[in-house]
Amino acid sequence: MYDMNMDLPEIDPWAEMPLTASDLLVALAEHERRAAVLALAVRRVEATGAWAVDGSESITGWLRCHGRMAHRTALGWVRRGRFLDTQAVIAEAAADGTLSEGQVDALQRVCVRRVEPIMRGQQRGLVDAVKALSVADTEKACAVWKQRAEAIADGGARNIRRNPINGFFIHVDCNHLMPLRKQGFRDA
Repeated sequence: MYDMNMDLPEIDPWAEMPLTASDLLVALAEHERRAAVLALAVRRVEATGAWAVDGSESITGWLRCHGRMAHRTALGWVRRGRFLDTQAVIAEAAADGTLSEGQVDALQRVCVRRVEPIMRGQQRGLVDAVKALSVADTEKACAVWKQRAEAIADGGARNIRRNPINGFFIHVDCNHLMPLRKQGFRDA
């Protein structure tokens, strides 16, 4: 329990940091990798029901109480864990640092229920397509992918040709979504 009367050390947030700028970037990348693994751990705890032992009504409520999280933070962990649990290739890429947290955010945002099975089948191509992109370009590429995946989900993807959207190309037919390519990249 926190004692309001205990003496706290003085903390100077502007004191010289023990990390260089490059060390900080390495530490942030490690933080992102560990966050992916922790999100999967949250999913495992949710799936086993271990959170309910103390009478909690949901994993989110349990995280709020026992993890001392705000509702939004707890919900974010639960949603990320569920997403990574259903998208194993993306989870692996997040855990090994191939994808940044921002890139995983972009992929998760476009993975709505009706395109989730399509993403599951296309995730390796999506990871390969976005891993070298900036987060901003990943978001654009994901938006194009979602439009095309929704067309497939709606059964209206017959004979769609290569079309540029937001500077990205994607080839879609009834059965496949081909990797996204930034305009100007050489077609393989």
